[in-house]
Amino acid sequence: MDSGELSIILDESYNIMTRSGVHCCHAWYKKNRLPPSLRVSLYLYNTKDEANLLVETLNKVARYF
Repeated sequence: MDSGELSIILDESYNIMTRSGVHCCHAWYKKNRLPPSLRVSLYLYNTKDEANLLVETLNKVARYF
């Protein structure tokens, strides 16, 4: 699945913020012939429930697509 499309789905349908693209590593992605990726950042201020929601949502989206 396109990382940009997945990022939009997570944002608009589940209010989960992510970042898609090549994350300031254009040359590395190009050299390794990799498609853009999706970045998820968790930190101390995220709750366990938020982390579980992310995993559950990604599983749901993966099953659908």
